Amino acid sequence: MPSGFRINQALFGYRAGHHLLASSAPLSTSVRQFLANATDGSGPETPGGFEEPETGLPIPDTSFYAVFKTWSAPEMPRPGCVWSHVLIISFVDLAQIPDLSTVRGFFRRPSNYADLSEFECPLFLSGSALNDKSEHVDLQRAELVLSLLYGQPDQSVVILDHDNEKWGEAIFQVWSQQWPRLRRSFSFSTGSLGDRRSTGANFDLQIAPANSLRLWKRNSQATTLIDFESSRPPALSDDFWLRAALDDLRSDDISSPLRVYLAHYGAEVALPRKAFAPLVRFLPTGIIQEHLDPPSILAELSLAFPASEEALTLKRDYVNAFLNNRETDSAWAIAYFLLLAPRADAFSKVDVDFRSNARSFWDIKRADVLAVLGNLREESRAQEFIAAIAEAVSPENIPYIWNEQPSILDSIVRFNLRLACAPSAWELSRTGQEALWHSVRQVTSDSELWSEVLTAMLAADCCFAEEETLSLAGQYLDRALVEWCRSPRFHPPSARWRRSLSVSLSRVLQESDSTSALLALAVSILPSNVVKGFSGHRRDVQNLALNELEKVPKPILRQTLFWLLAIGLQTDGPDGLVLIRTSLFEVYDAVARSEYSREAWDILSPVLPEGTWGLDWDRCRRIRNGLKRWLRYQPQFKENLLQAAPSNASNEMLRLL
Repeated sequence: MPSGFRINQALFGYRAGHHLLASSAPLSTSVRQFLANATDGSGPETPGGFEEPETGLPIPDTSFYAVFKTWSAPEMPRPGCVWSHVLIISFVDLAQIPDLSTVRGFFRRPSNYADLSEFECPLFLSGSALNDKSEHVDLQRAELVLSLLYGQPDQSVVILDHDNEKWGEAIFQVWSQQWPRLRRSFSFSTGSLGDRRSTGANFDLQIAPANSLRLWKRNSQATTLIDFESSRPPALSDDFWLRAALDDLRSDDISSPLRVYLAHYGAEVALPRKAFAPLVRFLPTGIIQEHLDPPSILAELSLAFPASEEALTLKRDYVNAFLNNRETDSAWAIAYFLLLAPRADAFSKVDVDFRSNARSFWDIKRADVLAVLGNLREESRAQEFIAAIAEAVSPENIPYIWNEQPSILDSIVRFNLRLACAPSAWELSRTGQEALWHSVRQVTSDSELWSEVLTAMLAADCCFAEEETLSLAGQYLDRALVEWCRSPRFHPPSARWRRSLSVSLSRVLQESDSTSALLALAVSILPSNVVKGFSGHRRDVQNLALNELEKVPKPILRQTLFWLLAIGLQTDGPDGLVLIRTSLFEVYDAVARSEYSREAWDILSPVLPEGTWGLDWDRCRRIRNGLKRWLRYQPQFKENLLQAAPSNASNEMLRLL
């Protein structure tokens, strides 16, 4: 809070009419004319008890507020003349003066025209006056003012009394209680001898002589008229706000919790006077007394402030407080209200972060979440909720979602495309798999993501859109196939995938530096007549045999060994020895036990000598004959094979060659 405030002043009085006589700052013509009209006497004569009325009102089309005191001027030559001392306070300063009654001490009645210089210098409000709050508040009058101003906010209030002496302090204290926006729009007069609204100002509150009752009854404007002595404020159905406001006026705390609360939340209401009672009602200490559940509190808040932009901070703070509740049921009730309640539109501009609750919602309220997702309207709030739930969902939940609420699968996947990158997401019916695929396809053509989708589809043995999916994987295709080979769910591909993969894997065989997994996969998929023409001298083939057999998926390992033996028997020198030594013994044992596939034998068989004397059925003999033929041209390697033999039986087989 500033240490002081500079306040300009002006004096109006009679000089061939009621005019500006002196001021501490230049005033525009329109401001001078407005203040001249407002500060002139409001009636032909001043009755006893109303000699020194005080008035406050905003100056139109400016950012200044005028508060002034008026005295009758019987010394003037014309009857009905008055002096009016005006304090002109900027809206910025008006918002920060804790107790506005302190400005009353500045009012001065001039004695004559002789010296008006004191009204030509600014005034300064500073020192201890800023921290003191008046202790002389007439609570009876304050209660009446509060109840009429805020209990019937759509009408102008006129209170009749025999004098205005005690009204000034009560009104200034009620004014001080208001937040900045309400302060600068509030207008009052403690001495209206006629209806001051006739000047064009919309007075909220006027104190008038009791004998002017007939005048006010003739008035056609919306007015609440109360005789202070004979009447009492109307009964209010909800008076917590009134009690809270009165308790605040009793307090000597100029920065009370109520005033801090009103200053914080009052800036966002369209009709400040109308908003006072509802705002105070939603003090946490107030609304909690009604024992309402959180959704009911939000429903009441939406009734009080139906416009989405109104009381935005108050709405946001209540929503966040409820959503941050550790009880999932309470948080879910709020989420349900915000998403589906008829009155939720009042909260449409409140930023809501569902992410902190999404996991617990999905884990504990899964069926309810799906029901809500199936009934959401197309709006940003709904999209935020779907996005949060999509992050909480795991790939293995996709089949559940499809079975329970298939219409929302697309929405969920669109917000979390990575759900489709796990095989468990594809454990669906053919229809479900196609729906999942199209959901991803409509959102992205990103090759890297599609490579992961491809891996998941291969692992789940999806049988559709094979060629398009391979094409979408683009430059990441090889990486996708390698990841598939590493997957614990790897299995030999279906015939449809084999056909689609054959073109890509034929390219692998034409390259000289393919990964071991891709070589093995190509061998398992491509026709044997394509595979058998491989060169055993290639670096990647040698590397596979020497170092990376453990990287070959187990389901195609044996077929890979058959292929290595077939290539080795066609390769001379040390490179051929490496391939034969790696594969011979396991292949020979597999053939002896008849534990091999037809595809594996189809790779090896063409490079083996034909059997003689009707012994084609003896495939072990054919392998021995093929090895014997290879050793015939490079016998120096027989000893190397003998040293590599894993068993006596293998050793004996080699010695008999």
